Amino acid sequence: MKLVAIVAPVGLVVLVGALLLNGAGSSNRRDAALFDESVEQPRQQIAANTSESAEGLRPETVQKSPEHMVRREETGRPAVTTLPDEGARCEDLFSPALLAYALEHYRDAWNEMGPPSSEQESAALERFRHLVLELPEKIAGEEIQIRRECDHLRDVVRAGDGVELLKTGQFDLLRDRDDHRDFIERAVRRSVSGESKSLAGGLFSRGRDETGKKIELEDGTDIVFPAGIHDLNEARFREIREFPDDIRLVGSGMDTTLVRVEGINLAGDTRRLTIEHMTIDCRDNGLFDARTGGVVIALHGVRIVGFDSGHGGSFIVSCSKGSVIQAIGCEFIGGYGVDPGEGALYRLYNGAAALGYFRNCDFELLRLGFNSAPEGNNVVFEGCHFRSLLERMDLQTPGAEFLECRFGEEYDPNRPKDSYRKDLRELFPGVLLGR
Repeated sequence: MKLVAIVAPVGLVVLVGALLLNGAGSSNRRDAALFDESVEQPRQQIAANTSESAEGLRPETVQKSPEHMVRREETGRPAVTTLPDEGARCEDLFSPALLAYALEHYRDAWNEMGPPSSEQESAALERFRHLVLELPEKIAGEEIQIRRECDHLRDVVRAGDGVELLKTGQFDLLRDRDDHRDFIERAVRRSVSGESKSLAGGLFSRGRDETGKKIELEDGTDIVFPAGIHDLNEARFREIREFPDDIRLVGSGMDTTLVRVEGINLAGDTRRLTIEHMTIDCRDNGLFDARTGGVVIALHGVRIVGFDSGHGGSFIVSCSKGSVIQAIGCEFIGGYGVDPGEGALYRLYNGAAALGYFRNCDFELLRLGFNSAPEGNNVVFEGCHFRSLLERMDLQTPGAEFLECRFGEEYDPNRPKDSYRKDLRELFPGVLLGR
């Protein structure tokens, strides 16, 4: 957010005069011929009744009374002595020349509609007085609100609150690449203190413990999958109304732990979902589906396959409220689904924001998909390897940076899709391919 300094203009009352126009027209459209004698006569009367001429209002000729004098308190801070009462205050503030100016512009604004009535003029001048008296407090209130918002945004960045930053959309607070990287690092850092609660992956999938009691997923839980092939029940995620914070899915390695799941539904705001050291087979579905809140996801040493299904669920991350993603040492590989060449890293609804940092990751046979993200997004790829990208235009997406990345063979749309197909059994010989 660009910090805005509000400065009260010297001609503050001119702005107030504009409030009186209320859509009646512009004083720039003056035409002296339209003012007949009935309009001009009151104007002349005001000038005749004005005790001080414009010449007499020059600063060097104004006689300041003691109650106008500016004094300094013992603190050295300037202060204006309080006027005796509201009546005297208004009398001193609203000179005949100022009221004549306000009335002139008020009448000019009525140009196209004909002259206002004397009752309208009196009411307009009264409103003018009230607005001028209220403006200092209003300006101070606006400045205080802006200060509070700025302080809040600074706190958001310092704390690494990814969900809150997504709500504000103020990505320009991350001034450079280092700010971007460091903020995401803070956003995905776990906030739980002490030892995490550990839960076996199979037990979580069943949903009940050995006594038959339903298992509720709590903040700071590690769901652990040892070496082997595991089916994760996606229904367990769909029944969660508000996804807990600091949930971690942990395997023993991307070449030793295979977790098969038909999507992970993320309800509400998701703060810090971490997945580590496993291969995930999406079983011809999207992986992360977040439609009701912002998400913060960390992927460390994870291989994701089986997302290229050819239907609307051919994605790795789908969101409506924006996402903050960190991926380090991961592989996003197409070709393991039923429709190779039809998968995407992102699917962004309604201009959802994408803020990401991918380091030392491999991407193959997919489109990046964040080209629909709004201006101000920033997805950084550092030291990554890209092969057979489905859309080369992804590389020209505003807000995407590719630092020391390598680009291999290009995707050939004329090549038969089956020639891009891969077999999961080559990675995990014991897996059954039935969906």
